[in-house]
Amino acid sequence: MTVSPRPRLEDGDFERRRGQRRRRQRRRALVVAVLVSGLVGCGSKPPELVLSADAQRGQALALQVGCAGCHGGVDGTSTVGPSWVGRWGTRIELVDGTTVTFDEDYVARSVRDPDAQRSVESADAVRMPAFTERQLSDDDLRSITAYLRELGSAG
Repeated sequence: MTVSPRPRLEDGDFERRRGQRRRRQRRRALVVAVLVSGLVGCGSKPPELVLSADAQRGQALALQVGCAGCHGGVDGTSTVGPSWVGRWGTRIELVDGTTVTFDEDYVARSVRDPDAQRSVESADAVRMPAFTERQLSDDDLRSITAYLRELGSAG
């Protein structure tokens, strides 16, 4: 059996391969974080929280689409993005120095174009993907918004 020598790496190949390896490692870490948060942060709702039918649909969609994997569940724990619990009606400071209210408009814009109003709290977090109407209909978005509203405000 003849063993052929390893091909010689050209200039830049080593750095390119190292960059690819790092990107794969980061992707794996993100996938693990999302999976773990899905198991830990998305537990069943506590008995004192009674959700409307629309909010229950929103909760199911948040789990199905993957929102809860980063933002957590009704227990307020989140791993990648900011928690939703207690946020409804509060002021959110954006990286551009302005503030907005956590309401229907903020949620809709954050889902459709997350970079348009990135919060200071999530500035260093993994970038949230945008969801088009084909991926998440306006009716689905309204149900998720109902769920977030019913999670309550901090006050």
